[in-house]
Amino acid sequence: MITGIVTAERETLVQVLVRGPNGRERQVVAILDTGFSEFLTLPSSTVAFLDLPELQSNEMTLADDTVVEVPVHKATILWDGAERSILLHRVDGTPLLGMGPVFSHVLTLEGRRHDAARCILEWKLMASEAAGDRRAGGRDWKRVRC
Repeated sequence: MITGIVTAERETLVQVLVRGPNGRERQVVAILDTGFSEFLTLPSSTVAFLDLPELQSNEMTLADDTVVEVPVHKATILWDGAERSILLHRVDGTPLLGMGPVFSHVLTLEGRRHDAARCILEWKLMASEAAGDRRAGGRDWKRVRC
């Protein structure tokens, strides 16, 4: 199950289990960033702890339009109950969860004034799946609380 909250600062935090090639794991709390088209960023200390192999580096454009060269690593995440191999970017600071793993899900954010807020990720059968493209696993709607 994917878990998370919408904070009083209006940030959506999602927990993701990240695993390295040697079996080391770390539960990461990441900010859901809908402006980040990739999968995940992790700080250098977490990348080192997990012993993630560096594959390449990519240019990334930050929110302030600064272009930076960022190392790319391979990792495994537990997402929607299944292991998923991903490429993540090593960027120091708070981890960011991009739209990569959220693709093919419906994201619902529920903000409340006085109670804890929540977000919901729902798996949706996309038009591309109905046409035979099984990238999202061929599932129907599935509600996952976060």
